[in-house]
Amino acid sequence: MSQPQPELSYEGPIFDAHTHAVDIGSLNLLVQIGQQHGVERTLLIPHTRSARNYAEKKYPGRFIFAKYFSGSRLFKKGVTVVAREIERLLDPAGSVRAGH
Repeated sequence: MSQPQPELSYEGPIFDAHTHAVDIGSLNLLVQIGQQHGVERTLLIPHTRSARNYAEKKYPGRFIFAKYFSGSRLFKKGVTVVAREIERLLDPAGSVRAGH
């Protein structure tokens, strides 16, 4: 199959910039599909602590992690509670690690 615009082709590393992991099963499938398509690293938004722990152990170096913020929690708990969580994400240098 020919490229419609060969000057736009890309053969370098692929980084998936936004992916959610609801559970371990979906994480394994995500990695499998990513490997099939040349994805080397991913910004991962794990919905549970167990998904994050599993990702760190099973796939070291593959993920950069972002914090998951539940939209429904924002409405149930209020903006102030979520704002405090965001404040806790600040590192000593004052830059936010990541949030979603």
